[in-house]
Formats: sequence, C-alpha cells, structure tokens
Amino acid sequence: MGNLSDITKHWREQYHAAQIQAGMKLCPECDGYGEVEYERPVVDWMNGGYLEGYMDTCEKCDGDGYVEDEDAEI
Repeated sequence: MGNLSDITKHWREQYHAAQIQAGMKLCPECDGYGEVEYERPVVDWMNGGYLEGYMDTCEKCDGDGYVEDEDAEI
C-alpha cells in the first residue's frame, strides 16, 4: 500500500464492507455520495420563471451515503 490513494481506496472498501455487514446499503437516491441535485423555482417576472438546480445533502440518508436495508437479515 504505498501511496495515499491506495490507502484511501483500502479504507473506503473496509468502511463499505462494515456498513453492508451492519445491515446497511448504498443510498439509492445519491448512490452513496451523500449529496444530490435538487430543483427550486426561481421567480422571473419577465420570462415566467424557471427551475434552478442546486446540490444539497441527500434527504434520504442525511448525507451518510447509506440507508438501512430492510431486506437484509442480520
């Protein structure tokens, strides 16, 4: 394991395995990233308005990237 990216990859794999063993799964909303793009309306009196995309913490997993797997047997 020499460089930092190898160490980070190893840590991430270990963390993922621990979450799966604990009955969790990757969040289907954000795919484990913890952030997702949402849309909000913006008023534009001249052109009728539009939807603006913005990144925010995933509401389904609260930014953890994992949700409880109801199908898993612990």
